Amino acid sequence: KTFKKVYLDQIENILINNNRTIKVYLEKIEQAKSILKSSLSSWYPTLNLTANGLPQYFESNNYNDSSIIKDTSSKQWSSSISAQIQWDIINPARIPEIASARDSLEKAKYSYSIILKDLKLEAKNRYFNLQKANEEIEVANKSIESSRIGLKDAEIRFDSGIGTKLEVLEAKTQLARDQQLLNIKSGDKKIGQRALAEILNLPEDVTPIIGSKTKVIGIWDLSLEESIIAAYNSREELNSILLDISINNSNANAALAAGQPKLSLVNTATSSFAQGELNKISPDTNNKSSNFSNTIGLNATWFIFDGGNSKSLYRFNKSKAREAKFNFGLKRAQIRKEVEEIFFKLESAKLNISASY
Repeated sequence: KTFKKVYLDQIENILINNNRTIKVYLEKIEQAKSILKSSLSSWYPTLNLTANGLPQYFESNNYNDSSIIKDTSSKQWSSSISAQIQWDIINPARIPEIASARDSLEKAKYSYSIILKDLKLEAKNRYFNLQKANEEIEVANKSIESSRIGLKDAEIRFDSGIGTKLEVLEAKTQLARDQQLLNIKSGDKKIGQRALAEILNLPEDVTPIIGSKTKVIGIWDLSLEESIIAAYNSREELNSILLDISINNSNANAALAAGQPKLSLVNTATSSFAQGELNKISPDTNNKSSNFSNTIGLNATWFIFDGGNSKSLYRFNKSKAREAKFNFGLKRAQIRKEVEEIFFKLESAKLNISASY
């Protein structure tokens, strides 16, 4: 219902502001930041508060059949609070877990950069395809105009007796073909408009139209080998795989750390208060008592045997690291193949542009 002009230099901003996939990857970065902050917290002490009765009231009566032992009763208000500070002095899993979380954050950033580049490339491809459809419609209209002139000329020649009916039929057939081509290209244009609107996440009632003129926007003057080296240096996919290797090695070390000793410094302070008495013949409810204690010490834990769980996880993550190394080699080969194919297509495109001009 509404047409909106879209210019080539606006593609990136519209994409970043509107595309839902980009927003998903931005959320993944925030999630990775939260995981890193969570792992960094293992360097700091923890404080736990425990309260029993705030307050609580206890009342009981004890009856005895013996005349020697008197009946007793209890009436008491009481409360107790305990605070424990614990700090892990030695925690073998702490450093590899933090390293893994930090690498995961970097990988999330690389993933965002990769998806942004891919979407920018796809959006520009759709933009150029829509430009191409517009140009092809213009060519088809020119062809129809030429075919109509040819048909009119053929009919005049036929009426004058110097042409044949076959020439008239051929001219009509050519006009029909050109009309058919225009119909196809008009359909391609509508499909291209919706494809561009979809990736830019435009409202459903908005149809984009091309605002930029069709022209050569740049020259690639690097050689094939220079292009391949540039691809190796700039493709975040390779850096992301290297981070996979580092993450899996860190996870392997963290898994092995589960079977290593852990030493913690613990300080526990407990305070209690009571008003009343327990197990007295006549308890005095005004009697008050309080207590405070503080305990400090070292706690050590060491899982001597876990059924081979930590070693199995260690071998699993080391295998994942080796797998990532193989994927690195495969990705380099794939990038080289892609650059070679696109480089040769670019050479053909240069020749086609020259010939078309």
